[in-house]
Amino acid sequence: MLLCSLPLFTNGQQSVCTRRTTSTQAYQYYAEGSYQVSYSCGFLWLSTCYRSSYNSQVRYGTKFVYDLEVVCCSGYSSVGGDCLPTCPNCP
Repeated sequence: MLLCSLPLFTNGQQSVCTRRTTSTQAYQYYAEGSYQVSYSCGFLWLSTCYRSSYNSQVRYGTKFVYDLEVVCCSGYSSVGGDCLPTCPNCP
């Protein structure tokens, strides 16, 4: 999407615009957790005992990355790092 409503001015002319770019980026992270498991124990298994267990696992996700890119506006071309008019009779 070209945002020429928000121009930058070079030599008093509207020649440089910004464009919003969106990309996705994959990433991984580690998740750790614990949980309790109950089981019968004791004399004739009449009591309840608890055991804690720990686990970790790798999980994957995706995030959006937004950035603004500086480009020449419509009717201008990049020449040597400057945005110059593409037609010779332009003001």
